[in-house]
Amino acid sequence: YYGSPAIIDAQNGILTDALVEDAADRVVNVYNGYIDRIVSAPVVFNNYVKKFHESKRVVVGMSNSVVGATIGKVSVKSDKFFDVRRPIKASATASSPKAPGVPVAGATKSAAVADTKTNFVLHVGSYGYLVTAKNRYGESAPLKLTDTALAVAANQSVDLQFTAPVGGAYAPTCYVIYRTKKVTALTDTTEYYPIFTIPASMLAAGYDGADATKVRDRNRIIAGTKSALIYYNDSQINEYLQFGDTRKLDFAITAPSRRFAILNYGTPCLYQPAKICRIINIGDEGLGA
Repeated sequence: YYGSPAIIDAQNGILTDALVEDAADRVVNVYNGYIDRIVSAPVVFNNYVKKFHESKRVVVGMSNSVVGATIGKVSVKSDKFFDVRRPIKASATASSPKAPGVPVAGATKSAAVADTKTNFVLHVGSYGYLVTAKNRYGESAPLKLTDTALAVAANQSVDLQFTAPVGGAYAPTCYVIYRTKKVTALTDTTEYYPIFTIPASMLAAGYDGADATKVRDRNRIIAGTKSALIYYNDSQINEYLQFGDTRKLDFAITAPSRRFAILNYGTPCLYQPAKICRIINIGDEGLGA
């Protein structure tokens, strides 16, 4: 997936014109599609404007300036809920009484290992890791996989080892891996960001090139970053299929008020995923440089 032409890695840099142009080129010239918008979180566009606004040379409305110019018309759609990945601390508690128990540490909780497919090449530094178990009810308290910050070199990835929670009435269906940004030391206030989730069934076989019972982090997703989608909003690409009329559902009356819900049954459908280009790992490095 991450080697697909439809994926562009910003490597923790801010959004740039070049990234948008590259994304448009992939959709149009590689997959024979077209685009009309870019969608991302507000902070992505905020950083973009701070970096590039003053460098624009077209001043609209000024005497003797360019008139009627259109430069790469792409609608900007900002959504505060887009690609939300909230950090947690090592002291976090379970989100539900029916959440799974805490995962159990393996023989080697974490280790930096040589890997030719790593994406840590430009991100050498020290990091901390957590893992939580999750099911449809909620998420467990985290297990610390690093007691001190783990140093990772340019030619290395990180192997993590843990096993399923012992006992408990509610089994996990997946595990969430958390990592810090670059740190010098781990403290009680250190924030850990979710970077990927693996199905519980994949743990035994080893994940992303790791040996059996281990999970490998190749830094495919950089902690604390955002992503953006560039595509054409059309029913040929994606749409929402409604299975029934929107209806009102009344709840039982248990107080001097009438409670109800508005229900709509349907599902989103993605028909041509390659014609949606995704820019990943958009951060804020280089801002103001």
